[in-house]
Amino acid sequence: MQAQHGILTSLRRTLPALSATVTAHQDKSRSALGALVCERFGFFDSRGRKRRPDCMKALRVQEAEGRIRLPEAQCDLRIAKPRRLEAPMPKATDVPADVRRIQDLEIVPVRNAEDRAVWNTLMDREHPQGAKTFAGAQMRYLIKSAHGYLGAAGFSAAALYLKPRDG
Repeated sequence: MQAQHGILTSLRRTLPALSATVTAHQDKSRSALGALVCERFGFFDSRGRKRRPDCMKALRVQEAEGRIRLPEAQCDLRIAKPRRLEAPMPKATDVPADVRRIQDLEIVPVRNAEDRAVWNTLMDREHPQGAKTFAGAQMRYLIKSAHGYLGAAGFSAAALYLKPRDG
């Protein structure tokens, strides 16, 4: 937040140069324009990477305040639905009530598109909220056995910040 404020303050101080840069590059995408503004005005992090997300936020604020006019957005920003299997997934069969009798039980990390489709299909079918798109870093697992898929589990970056709950 503080980084965005610093960029916003810098852009307000150099409004004529910013306005000229934005006007001269209306043919570029918003993202490319953000990268160009980072280079032109020296918005880099401590590792030397462009601070494009912070810069884009500051540019949008400048536009909302009527100081500049950004190029039209070139893409639809709706979030795509998670990919699922084309055919219905068979339910696990002959699963023993005693977990010690489940054959070939394994927890498989989801590492490819096919496993992700299985995970999404299981979540859609079994989870009350269905398959959701996770934000940030994530880990997903399939619970597999000789009887079929028994379940799935997923963790996103938010799980790193949860505190233990009262028992």
